[in-house]
Amino acid sequence: MRVNLAEALGRQGDYALALSLLGWVLEHTQLSGIKEPLIHCWLNMAVIYLRQNDHSRALEVLAQALTQTQELGAKDLELQVHQCLVETYKATEEFAQALEHYEAYYRLEGAVRAESAERRLRGLSLSRDLEKTKAEAEIQRLRNAELARALEALEQANHEKSALVQALELQVIQDPLTKLYNRRYLEDTLAKEYAQSQQTGKPLAVAIVDVDDFKRINDQFSHQTGDVVLQKVGELMGQNARLTDIVARYGGEEFVLVLPRTGLETASGVCERLRAAIETHEWSSIHPNLRVTISLGLASDNTLPNHEKLLDAADTKLYEAKRGGKNRIKY
Repeated sequence: MRVNLAEALGRQGDYALALSLLGWVLEHTQLSGIKEPLIHCWLNMAVIYLRQNDHSRALEVLAQALTQTQELGAKDLELQVHQCLVETYKATEEFAQALEHYEAYYRLEGAVRAESAERRLRGLSLSRDLEKTKAEAEIQRLRNAELARALEALEQANHEKSALVQALELQVIQDPLTKLYNRRYLEDTLAKEYAQSQQTGKPLAVAIVDVDDFKRINDQFSHQTGDVVLQKVGELMGQNARLTDIVARYGGEEFVLVLPRTGLETASGVCERLRAAIETHEWSSIHPNLRVTISLGLASDNTLPNHEKLLDAADTKLYEAKRGGKNRIKY
């Protein structure tokens, strides 16, 4: 239960509390001698370290998890460890190691499938009399039509309730046009990331992105085309950002990219990749005469009073990029 709580805290960006809770679980689980909860702890820790760009710690706990899963023969958990190792090595651009674990993952997955198929074949080899007896017992159990209808109605109600809760949760944090995070989510998350940056001394970079000449796009090609452009820009931003980055629509034609534990040099490389992706995209698929570029203002300074001042600093750099000719990054 505490591992699930830690996982939820990690998804919300409360990494310090999540790691503290996992550390407590890890300590008490080691004393109990039960192995599987240890593996779950290490996996959750690895995911959090990966989000924090702390790849060395992620690899350290994943190595422990891999050894333990292999000793236990827990193949389902070993699959998860290999998958996490692939993501970690990709993030560090150690592609040979990523490929090694990618291949190990699929070899193991094949073995799991083969074992599952063998179990199914053994099940099919049971006598038909036994299967017939089970089927008759199941039919008898389900003959109470009123109970079956009540069960179906309850399941449907639970499904609808779950779908409604998910939809409402999504509305709170998602921009309806681009499907990116919205400004409310951005403000909450950036405040937490900035506080963590100040506490740990790790860098934090923020870029404000503005679609160049967006009013001209609306006037020349229609507001509907403008909406399609914003959707595509948001999609390209999501594709070109890193796993640990946060992409949100700030409002109008402005977007914000949050780069945790990232200094200006690395952040500028990410932003340049994004700028180039927008510029070189085949915009003619939307309209033959359409061309879209973006300007970016980038800032990284955790000595400012709060995250709003960091956004202001990025906004100032954005105006410099605009005045300097657009389609460029300033930091």
